[in-house]
Amino acid sequence: MPEGVRGTAPSAPQMQARPPIDKLSVRRAAELLEKYKSGKAKLEARIVENEQFWKLKQWETHKKDNTAGRPSATAVLWNCIASKHADFMDGYPSPNVLPRMADDEEEAKLLSDVIPCVLRQGGFREAYDECSLEKLKQGCGIYGVFWDPDLHGGIGDIVYKSIDPLMLFWEPGKTDLQKSSNVFLCDLVDNETLKNQYPDILKDKTLSLDKNVSKYIYEDSVDTSNMSLVVDWYYKKRIGGQDVLHFAKFVGDTLLYSTENAGLPYLYAHGRYPFEPDTLHRIKGTWFGFGYIDIGKGDQTIIDELSECIVKNTKWGVKPRYLSKMGGGINEKEFADLSREIVHFEGQSTDIKPVDYKPLQGNYLAFMESKIALLKECTGNRDVNNGGTVSGVTAASGIAAMQESGSKLSRDAISGTYHAFEKVIYLTIELMREKYDSKRYFRITGDSGQAEYIEYTNALLRGQDQTVAGGTSVGLRRPEFDIIVTAEKASPYKKIERNELMMSLYGMGILQPQNAPAAMQLLSLMDFEGKERIMAKVAENGTLNDRLLQYQQLALDLATEYDPALAEEIAMAIESGMPRESAPTLKSSGKSSAESRLERVRDEAQERSQPG
Repeated sequence: MPEGVRGTAPSAPQMQARPPIDKLSVRRAAELLEKYKSGKAKLEARIVENEQFWKLKQWETHKKDNTAGRPSATAVLWNCIASKHADFMDGYPSPNVLPRMADDEEEAKLLSDVIPCVLRQGGFREAYDECSLEKLKQGCGIYGVFWDPDLHGGIGDIVYKSIDPLMLFWEPGKTDLQKSSNVFLCDLVDNETLKNQYPDILKDKTLSLDKNVSKYIYEDSVDTSNMSLVVDWYYKKRIGGQDVLHFAKFVGDTLLYSTENAGLPYLYAHGRYPFEPDTLHRIKGTWFGFGYIDIGKGDQTIIDELSECIVKNTKWGVKPRYLSKMGGGINEKEFADLSREIVHFEGQSTDIKPVDYKPLQGNYLAFMESKIALLKECTGNRDVNNGGTVSGVTAASGIAAMQESGSKLSRDAISGTYHAFEKVIYLTIELMREKYDSKRYFRITGDSGQAEYIEYTNALLRGQDQTVAGGTSVGLRRPEFDIIVTAEKASPYKKIERNELMMSLYGMGILQPQNAPAAMQLLSLMDFEGKERIMAKVAENGTLNDRLLQYQQLALDLATEYDPALAEEIAMAIESGMPRESAPTLKSSGKSSAESRLERVRDEAQERSQPG
C-alpha cells in the first residue's frame, strides 16, 4: 500500500479513503523543507555575497554604516566573468542526434532537425544565457526542463528555465541531485493571483505569509507583504523496481495539486527530476561547486582598497593642503581663493605652511599591478584573450595561437556545459516520446539551405513491436540515441581557419569530381571538423562522374558503329569538356584526326572510369 494511504474500515463503509497526499503529508513536507533550508544556509549566504560582487556593490555589504570609508569598486573581476560569458555565448551548443541502430537513422535525422526548433520555441537560449552566467558567478547553473500543458492552445510543449539556486532545495550531502529523496522549488506569488488560479481551494483560506527564504539585495524596493510562498514538491517512489517521479504543489499547509491524488502513475515517464545542474569547479560533499567570484573576490578586495589609497594620495598631491596657526593673521578665505592675486595677512609669514606630501613609491603601484595580473591569471583572462597584444608578437597567426592557448579554461568550462546540455537533450527526447502524440509542424533548414516544412509526431519514438520467426512478439523496443554536441556558431578565428582549409582543398583539386579516388585517400588521413560531410560529397561527385564517363563511352561506341559522323561530334564535345591538364596533346600518326580523337577520348574515359 502506498505511503499515506489508509484502507476503509469495514464497519464504516460510508467513510472515504484517505488521499495519498493529505494535510499531514503537506506538513511533513514543509518540515522537511525547513531541514533542507538549514543545511543550505552557508551556501545561500555565499550566493548573496557573490551577487553583490557581480553588481560592484560589495562594499555596501561590508561597510553598511560607514559610507565615507567605502572604497570604490573596480571592475577587474567583473570583466573576467563577462569575458568568459562571451566565450560561452560564442560556443552556444547545437545537438546532433545519432542512432544506435540502423532502423532509427531516419528518426535520428528528424530529431536533429526538430530539436533545435523545440529549443528555440521553449526559450532555451535565454536559459542558456542565464545559466552560463550563474555558472561563472556562483559555480553552478541549473536548467529546468518542464512540460507546459497550456502552450499552443492546450496542445502543450516543452519549456526551459534557468532555476534560481536560492529557490531550489535538496537533501544536504548529496553529490548528485537525482539521488536526493525530495526536491523543492519555491516561489513568492501574489495572494490575489493565487486565489484566481485556485478559486475553489483557496476561497475561504487565509494564505500563509511564511516567506522564510533567502533573498538577494535588490536595487528596487520589493514589497512582499501580500505574497505567499508556493512550494513545488518533487519526490520519488520505488515502484516495480524503478524510481517513479511524483509532484505536489502547496502553500502553507494547503494542498493545491498532487499527481497521486489525481490518479496519475507519475509526473514524467522518464522518472528524473526536471533539473539538470551545470557545475563549474566541483567540491566534495555537494554537486553545486564554486565559481570565479569565489576565486577572485579576495584579490578584488585588495585591488579596491589599494586603488582607493592611490586615488586619495593623488588627490592630496594635486590639491595641496596647508597648516594655519590658530590666531594667526592670515586671511584664510583670501588664501583659499585661487583667483586672488594678493592675500592680506598680519603677523609672520610662517603662520601658515604647506602640509608635507609624500607621493607613493613605484613599488606600491607595482604591487597593485601584480594583484591585477594575478587575478587575470587565476581566472584565465589574460589581455590577449580580450584582443590585446604582447610585446614582440605582431603576426596575426601568432596572436591567434596565443588566444587559442589562453582560452583553455573557457574551453574546459564549456565542455562541462556541453555534458549538461546532453542531459537536457535526453530529457527533451523523453518528453517528446511521452507527450508528442499530436502532429506538430516545424520549419527547418534543408541540406541546401532552403526552408522546409515538416510534420512530426512521436510515433517512431514510442516502443516498436519486435517479432521473430513465426510472427511471435518478443516485446517492445524503444529507440535509443546518442547525442553529439557542437558549437552552433564557432568563433571568428575558427571560421577563418575552416574557410582557409576549404579554399586550400579546392585549390589542390580535392573537390574536382575526376579526382575523387585520390581525394578520398587524402581526406581519410586528415582530421578536421566536418570531414565526414566533405568525404560524402566527394564520394557522391566521384560516383556521378564515373557514371557520366561510362555513358560517354557507351555513346561513343554506339555512334562509331552506326554513325561515324555523329561519333566525331560526340568526341569533340567530350574533349572540349575535359580539363585542359587531362586532355592529351594531339600527336601526328598515320590515323586521321577523327580516329585519333575517338581513340584518345576512349582511352581517357576508360582510364578515368577505373577505380583509383
